Amino acid sequence: GGLPKGIAGAWTVLVLLTIATGITLFNSEVHTPFLGGLGDLPAGIVDVAEPINALSVPTWMVHWSTVFEWLLAMSLVWKWADVTGNPRWKGLTWAMVPSHISSCAALTFHIFYNQVPWILTAQAFCTALGNLTLAIAAGRIAVSNGWTPSELNPFAEKPAAPTQEAKGAEAEDDEGFDPALLAKPLQPSEMTSGPLLVAEIVLLTVVFTYLTKYGELFVNLFQTTGVEASVAAGLFVFIPPVAVAFACWGDSSDLKSGAWPSFLVPLGAGPAAGRQEKR
Repeated sequence: GGLPKGIAGAWTVLVLLTIATGITLFNSEVHTPFLGGLGDLPAGIVDVAEPINALSVPTWMVHWSTVFEWLLAMSLVWKWADVTGNPRWKGLTWAMVPSHISSCAALTFHIFYNQVPWILTAQAFCTALGNLTLAIAAGRIAVSNGWTPSELNPFAEKPAAPTQEAKGAEAEDDEGFDPALLAKPLQPSEMTSGPLLVAEIVLLTVVFTYLTKYGELFVNLFQTTGVEASVAAGLFVFIPPVAVAFACWGDSSDLKSGAWPSFLVPLGAGPAAGRQEKR
């Protein structure tokens, strides 16, 4: 709608202005806190000096909010698979796990004040792997809905434009959509309102931001670079995604029974096949 586009446009202008004038306006240098340290606790509340490369509150909020939003998206995609009756959507949730590992790596790198270099390599690898798995999962969903590679041909003959009668019939079909036709409609008690979801994300983001920014100051391990730091960093990177994967596994009766999905979907498989074949 008009309001979201307006907000996005205004935000874009603000970002461009900040990029163009921020250095001189805020006297920004290499380690100058973002937005002048907006959100920092007053001096004296935490009587521990931060390292020069410590992240600001707004930057931590960006990192944490993206992690929680990604987890929410994984959950919604999983539910959509049940609602539509197309289990390949659950394959998309599984495909999002490597990207979740990447986000955990980014958080961990900053928690250890950018002093454990192997984390960046792991993040880059998981990002590339995640892009691949997401592409495969999206392709499998597209094929299950009737898509074929022939649609990639830019020189293929385009179908004739629909007639007015066909457009009218399509509009009537859209207006007459019945949620009961879905494979497994969600009951109102199973739904969480949009505002409540936003409030949950905001609350989690704020809490984890301040716990991370100021709590890490009291853990000496986070300011070291030895073997212990690397081992701890590895636990930070991989334990949360493993927990997420374990939760998905617990809700995957087909996988637990040994019915593993094929890596690729036969080209040309239509919607019916897409709902019969497991992930």
